[in-house]
Amino acid sequence: MRINEAQKRDSDSELRRYSFFVEGILFSILVFTIARYVSFPSRNFFWITAYILLFTATILIYRHYRSFGLMVDIIVIVAFIWWIYTGVGYKTKSYVFLPVIIAVWLSISHKVQWKYSVVFAWSVPLVWFVFSHEPALLPSRITHYLVLISSFLMLLVYTSMITIRPKSQIKKIDFFLSSYSGNTGHFANLFMVGAKEAGAEIVLHRFHHYKTFIPSLKGDSLVIAFPVFGCKPPWPFLYYLVFKLPTGGGKPAFILYTCIGGAENAGILCWLILTLKGYRVIGRNMAVYPFNVPTFRLGPRNVWKYLDQIFPRQGDVINQLESGKKFVNGQICGIPFIFALTPAFIVGILIDNKFFDTFLYRNHVMKKRCNQCGICIDYCPAERLKMVNNYPKAKGTCMICLGCVNNCPKKAMHLWLWTEYGNQYKPKFKEFIAKRRQQIKKST
Repeated sequence: MRINEAQKRDSDSELRRYSFFVEGILFSILVFTIARYVSFPSRNFFWITAYILLFTATILIYRHYRSFGLMVDIIVIVAFIWWIYTGVGYKTKSYVFLPVIIAVWLSISHKVQWKYSVVFAWSVPLVWFVFSHEPALLPSRITHYLVLISSFLMLLVYTSMITIRPKSQIKKIDFFLSSYSGNTGHFANLFMVGAKEAGAEIVLHRFHHYKTFIPSLKGDSLVIAFPVFGCKPPWPFLYYLVFKLPTGGGKPAFILYTCIGGAENAGILCWLILTLKGYRVIGRNMAVYPFNVPTFRLGPRNVWKYLDQIFPRQGDVINQLESGKKFVNGQICGIPFIFALTPAFIVGILIDNKFFDTFLYRNHVMKKRCNQCGICIDYCPAERLKMVNNYPKAKGTCMICLGCVNNCPKKAMHLWLWTEYGNQYKPKFKEFIAKRRQQIKKST
């Protein structure tokens, strides 16, 4: 009975793969026909058509991935390319639609998992580029070259990941977890459950009090998990990856992260760092989680309570469980890298770092509310807060995890002129939050 059920699931999965492939061909033919034969009366009419096609592509991809984060990323990333690279317009249709075509075919190739998936990922975009309406092989503006570089880098990154598989089943995973509100912890735990079911041993290295983080890596693979801060990992975690992470020696690696969705470059930045460190990155996964920054949680609490219940989406949960299993078995898993060649993570590094955060983000306590429990002091990953005259006081740098604000039982702790007016984010996944009692127990 179980064998028949497994065969039925495999058959349904294979059917979905073929349907995705056919839908991609039909979509590409539609875009080519519109770009080649439709005369647009105005620039505005062309852009309306372009965004309708973009929305259609995201719906197509969402149907097969059920990943809200991937859908949002594709919308924002392609729109961002169109916006930032001025000069890409309706008279240069090949440059406008190339990122859309590549996003669709990367998604198809990643999901299909056929032997020749790399060929499919490259073939349609190249055919589109060569046979599109204008002389596409002769770019006329620098922005055209930027679109080309951004587009084909996606293909190169995909190729590098899809063509390197572990030689044998993964047995032991060193898992780096950087989680502050608990959202990333929940997402990471789903992956670990899947990996354990596939027979792998997990060695969890919790990256919290980063000044004392000295892990001993003995696994045959590496997984990193973090929340996105300013289009990149939190600055202490990024610093560790760049300057302190031992070289990989060819170990397979996987990248996990959570964010509110959008054109963030955190994943591709970590892919570059790990690749340069000698790891073979074979996949990534991300998911949208509840918005946990109090500053922006304005309005009635019931509204935010409802919104917090929406995420994570069930499709992201299932995808993550499957990713853990497939990673251990050396299979293609997670979601493809869809990214734009933008300076987003560079800007993030400039405005969120050890030196900038020291003077920009200042903690203050509302003494009338404070019950002097010390939870904020024990929790602070930067060990910035100290008790002075029985009240917490900040000295040193901040890492804007906002744990002191969100976890204060009396809503007494804030960052000056930033968090005083929003609603706290009370973590749903409390098992991943460092409680004061746990900290005291460890210290004793």
